[in-house]
Amino acid sequence: MTITQTPATFQGSRGNREPWVGYIRVSTYYEDKISPDIQRAAIKAWADRTNRYIAEWVEDLDVSGRTFKRKIMIGIKTVEEKRARGIAVWRYSRFGRSRHGNAVNLARLEQVGGRLESATESADTTTAFGRLQMGMAFKFAEFESDRIGEQWAETREHRRAHGLPATGGRRWGFIWHRRRLDEEGVIHPETYEPAEDLGLVVGDLYERAADGQSMNSLTQWLGRNGYIGTKGKPWHQTGLSKYMDSGFPAGWLRYHPDDCDCPPPIRTATRTGPPCA
Repeated sequence: MTITQTPATFQGSRGNREPWVGYIRVSTYYEDKISPDIQRAAIKAWADRTNRYIAEWVEDLDVSGRTFKRKIMIGIKTVEEKRARGIAVWRYSRFGRSRHGNAVNLARLEQVGGRLESATESADTTTAFGRLQMGMAFKFAEFESDRIGEQWAETREHRRAHGLPATGGRRWGFIWHRRRLDEEGVIHPETYEPAEDLGLVVGDLYERAADGQSMNSLTQWLGRNGYIGTKGKPWHQTGLSKYMDSGFPAGWLRYHPDDCDCPPPIRTATRTGPPCA
């Protein structure tokens, strides 16, 4: 008979309670935003009733579950280094919403004997049925992500058809009028009106760029003349480049046609979009 014992690194420093990583992720989708406090409280309660303790917290706030550029990798590395027994999440959907990403990350955990547990979904993942439950939870999470993505695509197409950028919000050089319902019940559509004091400045920026001036010289020119961005901060090269490349200030709307045969969208911590964009 072979007697196995939990490695000393898994036993932790709080008696016989196992150390675990608590992972919290808040989605970029508004309807899927779950408060970090709610997630943290549920994970703590799970740890107490299962004789574990959270040795380390890892948080990804306002991050899509489809990208690999997440701090969850820190939690996985902690388990790989035997400093924690596994990763605990509020629900399995917090671990990720990408079929391939979940498979890769889960394989890394299991390869070193680590585990993934949900604080609010009862599934014994040491059994075949429990692993089936976890797999189904991942599939539903992926479905919800795809459904929300399709809704956003329809919303962006609707906005483009009405001459609006993909997302609302203020645009430098323009006065943003929100869509609103007045006291008489009349709906006023969302519109953008060129600001008189900045309209000529925007045009001047494109003319200077066409003459060969660099983004650095343009940002310095804006700073010397006291122009700041919509958030009240000085312009930087990256921000100004994105602003001008968007085409909106010049009267253009950029979009990714459905019939484009480029590879799947690029999703990173700083960018989400088609590689051809």
